[in-house]
Amino acid sequence: MAIQTMTFRDFMEWSLLDPEIGYYTHRAKIGFTGNDFVTAPEVSPVFSLLISEQIMELDRYLENPEKFYLIEAGPGNGTLMRSILTYLRLIDSHLFDRVHPILIEASPVLRQFQEKQLSGLMLKNPPLWMDMQTLSLSNIEGVILGNEFLDALPAHWVSMTNGELMEIHVELEKDGIVKKVQKPLLNPEVKNYFDWIGVQLPEGCEAEISLDAISILEKLDSVMSRGFMLWIDYGDRSAEKYSERRNRGTLRGFKGHQLIDQVLDHPPGSIDLTVHVDFTGVLKRLLELGHRLEGYSDQMSYLIALGVEQVLEENRLSETEALAAATLIHPLQMGRIFKVLLTSKGVKQKERLKGFPREALLPLLLSDHEYEKKDLI
Repeated sequence: MAIQTMTFRDFMEWSLLDPEIGYYTHRAKIGFTGNDFVTAPEVSPVFSLLISEQIMELDRYLENPEKFYLIEAGPGNGTLMRSILTYLRLIDSHLFDRVHPILIEASPVLRQFQEKQLSGLMLKNPPLWMDMQTLSLSNIEGVILGNEFLDALPAHWVSMTNGELMEIHVELEKDGIVKKVQKPLLNPEVKNYFDWIGVQLPEGCEAEISLDAISILEKLDSVMSRGFMLWIDYGDRSAEKYSERRNRGTLRGFKGHQLIDQVLDHPPGSIDLTVHVDFTGVLKRLLELGHRLEGYSDQMSYLIALGVEQVLEENRLSETEALAAATLIHPLQMGRIFKVLLTSKGVKQKERLKGFPREALLPLLLSDHEYEKKDLI
């Protein structure tokens, strides 16, 4: 007999963030040896170097504000933030002196890693830690970024059954068994999401919708007066994410660097849970909030446009280091599945940013003709 039933969205939040059993509050094992998964900053320092150069370019577009806020949502082990700040100290000391690092982190375990990573950097403006509930900044100028952050936010799991949108719930049994059950959809915001993005889930398909991602984008936008948002994650546009090709959805787990399809076969809190990002929905909400699309591309095209090949040629990397860096752009590894979205707010500059030449842009919401007509990029 089931002792508890909840929506999958609530189950995912509980499994990842619960103070007693949550994956991120207790395990949060990021890295190679003995961990569950690895992110681009751990794969190769080349990733952080190129992101640092992009941030320096964005600082110039903002005309070098006296206080440059660098906000990272979901900083993981702190590797990316530490590397960016280290590169700024070496390459752009003027920006290094002006930067105000803010780390948005809900996990006490990961915050310990981050504090250790950032110790000893001799920052003029010490880093601050906040979570979404305590984010109290206002009218900031700078960059908000997230690498593999949006994919880990709780998501509703739905299915189209006999022409009706149903929500998948989770039943927790006394013996620890977790089962999924379909129930009528009660949250109108979930159905409205499909209407909003203009996509209908095909019959017999399952999918995930992260209303939490939209809420967090709104919260982050509310603190920014001028600046950029840079999101790097695995995902796709709505028409692909909610297609028959993805008929079983994109919900996955990771443990010991192994991809797990049947996530409910593992005890809550024991594995990382993720869903692919709907970049159409992310962009659409940011445009509604007054942002301007600066670029959308896959990670391979983005890093190549930023000069990854030149970096690899100019630096004497070992064979192991070169192979690791190549993982970032390999089309069958991180190069194609990861996407990069950059938007601006309150920035009048209309020149093409380095990471997004016209030929590298991917369609998101509109055709090329409509992009030019609406002056979105």
